Amino acid sequence: MGKYMLVFEPKYVTYQYAVYFTEDGSVQVRKINKYSDTYYDSKSGKKVKKNLLGDIDRVMAPLENVSDFFDQYIDHDIFRYSGNNLHKMFIGYKQNERMRSLDYVVNNREIFNQLEFVEGSKITDQTRIGSLISLMADKESSFVNFINQSDRDKACNISTSTLNLINSFKYCSNMLNNECGESELFEEYNYFYDTLKERLTSYKEFREVFLLKQKYIDDLERQKEDLKNARDMLSSNMQTNNPFSQQVVQQECEQLSLFDLLPSSNQVIKSKKMDK
Repeated sequence: MGKYMLVFEPKYVTYQYAVYFTEDGSVQVRKINKYSDTYYDSKSGKKVKKNLLGDIDRVMAPLENVSDFFDQYIDHDIFRYSGNNLHKMFIGYKQNERMRSLDYVVNNREIFNQLEFVEGSKITDQTRIGSLISLMADKESSFVNFINQSDRDKACNISTSTLNLINSFKYCSNMLNNECGESELFEEYNYFYDTLKERLTSYKEFREVFLLKQKYIDDLERQKEDLKNARDMLSSNMQTNNPFSQQVVQQECEQLSLFDLLPSSNQVIKSKKMDK
């Protein structure tokens, strides 16, 4: 049984639409009350059918853009997408009687490729899970800081319990990297490693961490490009025989070299537990 539904809301209406993807590849579109899973104006409180999260990603992730989705799956008599007449679109699910939301993804081949390892609500790709945990533990990486900042910016859909696990794991990893480890700390590290690895077998939690990793890598690339532009500007605007200018340019080059040590979005990092 799925619990997720793709929801879209046209501008200037008092309702939303829930999309259900059937096993035969067709769709059912139902008008619903806003931020609910019940039929619009239904006195019986009838609920719409829902999908697994992977079912929605299998349809959405390979599409080039949102326009392709509406062209291929939504009857124009229901809604004709024109680029500026859509108020919002999200993946909705009920939790504690409230409607929660996740971002839908389009044009994301990496997410789509991961779906071959998804069975129901679980993902079995231990290599990719291990690479995410290794990136968190890497002392040269600011990935966990990026996750926490995303949470503060309300741009993170990782559950609070998983976020707490990530931070506890990172704390233990930092202590061990700083050679502050004692036997109890090794035990804690291994406990948080195992628990986090198990938690990320949830496709929903894995997906949210994986999407944040993609944003993190993109952010690093933007920073790298900004540094390159700054270096080029310094090189062209300052006299090369100026010792101070040469020192600044050298510092910029050294900072750029640090980015070359960071993983690309496709790199798989080996991960192993600490020995007790």
